[in-house]
Amino acid sequence: MKNTKEGDESSTLTDSEADSDDSSVNNYSVLSGNGGDLGLNRKIWDLEIEMHDTKERLQMQQEENPDGSFRGKKYEIPEDFHARTAQYEQELRIANEKSCVSEDEIIRLKNDNRRGKSSGFSNDLYYELGSFTQEDVKTRDSELDLEMNQASEIHKQIKALVEELRIDKGKLQDSEKEIARLKHELESNKSSEDTHHLQDQLELARKETSTWKTKLNTEKKRGVQAPRKVRPMEDSRMAKCH
Repeated sequence: MKNTKEGDESSTLTDSEADSDDSSVNNYSVLSGNGGDLGLNRKIWDLEIEMHDTKERLQMQQEENPDGSFRGKKYEIPEDFHARTAQYEQELRIANEKSCVSEDEIIRLKNDNRRGKSSGFSNDLYYELGSFTQEDVKTRDSELDLEMNQASEIHKQIKALVEELRIDKGKLQDSEKEIARLKHELESNKSSEDTHHLQDQLELARKETSTWKTKLNTEKKRGVQAPRKVRPMEDSRMAKCH
């Protein structure tokens, strides 16, 4: 009977949660189709699944124990949950480094472009630019300016995401510790009045944890977009130079 109950409860996800999952699936599919960093996308996808599974199991545990007694098997957050989050944070840093390399490459191309205009095209630069005219060089220079601005913006976005992720991860950990503390007090406390008060505190802590997990998940989805932007700029430069 318990398995049937769990199966029924696991199918009671809200529409918003289902839409969120569909959005994650579609987002991952689009990234893969656009030739993004598949390794990074796969890790982010796995982490999103892990976070959703954790949230769903905690919700089921609350529904099975509405009186706050926490009878039976308890679901705890997997030991590697925070390790996965830290790994994602590292991937963001790598993407940030790639965006810096892209900026350096754009600066180099701009300098080559300007040297070509001032010297009437050197042999090496002519080979690199093919049969570009002076007008083509001006157009290319404008494109490089645009790419430089885009790379700089991506660099700023990734840096901000890494910092925001670090802060929110700390708040999530604090919320989880508070839940663990309240569970312990609730199970060891005999006073009905105190138990009711602790149950209220526990519910508030759970809501706060759910809020930070949702925000963390949103930041991951935003972070996926940044690495994806670096690769097309590099591909675009290679295509134009050949």
